[in-house]
Amino acid sequence: MTLSYRQLFAEKSTDIAQLQSVYNASTDYFQIVLGHLPNNDATHQDLLAVPQGCSLDAKFFYGIYEKTQMIGCIDLIRGYPNENTIFIGLLLFITTRQGLGYGPQSLEFIIQQAIQWNCHQLRIAVVASNVKALAFWLREGFIEIYRKESEKFVAPIVVMERVINATDFQQLKS
Repeated sequence: MTLSYRQLFAEKSTDIAQLQSVYNASTDYFQIVLGHLPNNDATHQDLLAVPQGCSLDAKFFYGIYEKTQMIGCIDLIRGYPNENTIFIGLLLFITTRQGLGYGPQSLEFIIQQAIQWNCHQLRIAVVASNVKALAFWLREGFIEIYRKESEKFVAPIVVMERVINATDFQQLKS
């Protein structure tokens, strides 16, 4: 099934409600990375969260839709940590939609965004306890750059990168 994507905004209560339903249907993810469920304001906070020194103008948060139902989300920071990189803050699917091949489809969407924004590198930070996510990103050509501890998560963060190459351009054109 082909997915569709729509940018979400913190000012729209319907966007917050739909994103909250995705979070509510992804409790296993939050237990694995946080050790607890997110608070009720987490969606609104996540829609506004940017790394220190980044402008909110660089943030692009998308809902991932299967027909009309939001089944996941993508959080992107354009030009972070440098102008040639897109930082993937989150790629999340509700538990019942994981393992269906939607991750690679959504990565193609992210690569399209990177190409439009003249960025040639993707970066992500994966919590080490999220073994399935680590395996996915490694399969998709990401390599580990470094690890760091974080008080926010139950395990160290694995920072990974992937260069957008000529093959990516060809796949998007076909």
